[in-house]
Formats: sequence, C-alpha cells, structure tokens
Amino acid sequence: MARGVLREYKGKGLKEGLKELWGELLKRDVVKAILLPMEVEGGLIAPGLLTDPDRARESRTLAPYMPVNTARVLQMMTRTVPPSERVAAVLRPCEARALVELVKLKQILQENLIVISFDCPGTYPLEAYQRIVEGGEDPETLLLERMNQGVEDERLRESCRICLHPRAPWADIRIGFLGLDEKQQFLIEALTESGEQFIRELGMEVKDIPLKEREGFLEKLLSQRKKDEQKVLKEQQKDLRGADKLLTALSACIGCRNCMTLCPICYCRECLFNSPTFEMEADRYMGLAQKRGAARMPADMLLFHITRMAHMAHSCVQCGMCEEACPMGVPVFRLFKATSAQVQALFNYEAGRDLEEEIPISTFREKELEQIQEPKI
Repeated sequence: MARGVLREYKGKGLKEGLKELWGELLKRDVVKAILLPMEVEGGLIAPGLLTDPDRARESRTLAPYMPVNTARVLQMMTRTVPPSERVAAVLRPCEARALVELVKLKQILQENLIVISFDCPGTYPLEAYQRIVEGGEDPETLLLERMNQGVEDERLRESCRICLHPRAPWADIRIGFLGLDEKQQFLIEALTESGEQFIRELGMEVKDIPLKEREGFLEKLLSQRKKDEQKVLKEQQKDLRGADKLLTALSACIGCRNCMTLCPICYCRECLFNSPTFEMEADRYMGLAQKRGAARMPADMLLFHITRMAHMAHSCVQCGMCEEACPMGVPVFRLFKATSAQVQALFNYEAGRDLEEEIPISTFREKELEQIQEPKI
C-alpha cells in the first residue's frame, strides 16, 4: 500500500511525463529550483539546477548514466548555509541514501530541501553508455524495456547489478514506475508530511493506493539481485582476502585519489592524505628503499585504502562511484562493498535506511559488541 497519487502519462511516454512534472513544479511555484540530471554538451548527463520551466525539456531523469553521486553536489551547496527558497533534489536511491548519511554527519542542511527519489533500473559505465548512444539506441527506453521484461543488462555497472535498493528506503517523495509500465502511470508516493504537502500543492489528492503488481515485481527483482550479491561477496572473499591478495588487487593504484574525490561519504574538509603528514623529502624515500631493498612508489598506497575503508565503512551506500572514478580498474567497489556490509551488519545498521536511525560512530551503547569480545580469563 502506498500513500500518494498515480499520475498518467498516456501518449507521452514516461520520460515526457516526468519532464512535464518538473515544469509544473516550477510553474506552480511549488519549488524555486530543481536539482536533477540534465543533458549537457556532447550528449552526456550531469546534475543541473533547473529554474526555468521551459527548460525542463532538457532534463534526462532516467538516463542510465551517473557521473557523480548528486549527494556530493548537495553537500557543496548546503553544507554551511541552506537555500533561502525551496529546492527539490531529484535523486537515485543510492544518492538519496548518501544524502541521509550526510545529513546525519552534518554535511547537508535539510531546511528548504525537498528530496524526490525515483526508481532506478541501474546505470552504465561511461564507455558502455556512449556506445549505446552512438549506436543510435535510446538508453532510457532500452533499459526500461529490459527491466520490465525481467532481464538484467550485463553492461550495467556491477554496483547496480547487485543493488538491493532500486527503490529508495527514504525520501520525501518517491517516483515509482517499475512494475507499472503497462498501466502508463507513474506513482508519486509521499513518505513524509512534507511529501504529502508537496503533492497537495500540485493540486492532487493524497490517497492510499494498493500496488500488489509493483510489489511483486520488486520482490522478484530483489530475489535475483540478492543471489548475485552473494556470488560477488564469495568471489571477493576468494580473490581479495589476505594481505598478499589485497596488495595484488591494489597494485595498479597510482595514488590519484579519484575514488576519494567522487565518494559522497568522504566529507572531511581537512584530509589526512592532503596534509603535510605524507609529504616526504627525497632522503626519506631513500631511507625506506634502503631498509627494504626497494620501495613502491607512490608510497602509502595500502595505508590510503585501509584508512578510507575504516573511515567510512559505517556510512558507505555502495554506489560504486569509487570504482567508476578509478582510471586503473582497481576493484575498490568489491573491497568497500564487503567491508561496509560486514561493519554495518555488526551494528544492525544500514546506511541510508532511515533518517532517524542513529549512526554507529555517533552513539554509545554499554553492551554493544559483547558477542564478539574476547572471553574473560
């Protein structure tokens, strides 16, 4: 059962129906701006801040390519001062989950912010997306058709193929369409009081809506993805467990730190790895090399990745942007997926699940972790 409204897009198609919705939000003055995926030069997609309803036609909400986790953009926009007028942020589920964590970490201010999440069939790596476009196919239509037929596209990013949140756990509004395609309607679902008020300001009545067909579709999709996820985790344990295997997997790292830059949860204003701590003169490098006989350059590669994993495993939303950013194909997603899954399970916590759920690093429970303590002698 959902609380919201079903909106028709008959004769227009889902893409045009969403563009019409964004334009209406601005025309009715429900919001002053909308942060959402837009087409930019060269046919690629990037987050854009839309204020002119006539330019809503340039929005590409369903384009299956994600150059950056938009929660990172919201962090840049709202970390110190919230918007003075209401802004809607249209986010994929992994972006909405990252937003939840950044709010808890006091990196995003929610005032005057309406969070709208939409069903996500997945995203392609840049090269795969470009090939589909250059081949004359419409990537949005192609992916939705395959998804509604129950077929996962193997060209999707691995993080998307095993994502267990095609529907966001939290948002003010959820836009739903998976499992509804034959009805030529999409769901505008309110999850908060702000979401219900939002729907009323659009001139629509909030109702309880039974959606057995949609729930059945999502249940089937998640069942297969859970199997695929377990397969990936088993492969990770086989291929990356132990110091030697870990060093081998990370050996291609060139220290560019793109993974850190694109990670939405890496939020420190002053980062240890960008500080003088790791600035070394030539003679110190020489000293290391003489002690070991040879020293890998750049240095501290393993320390960098282990520190990052320890720093943000509790809030990792497994969006996979770290691996998408890596120019060397280092399997950082699998490392962070396995690490964060174990850390969060340890605390019975799931990143991005609930805005009210306390983040493990900010709370103390006296009897926490008793089950894994060393037995007293």
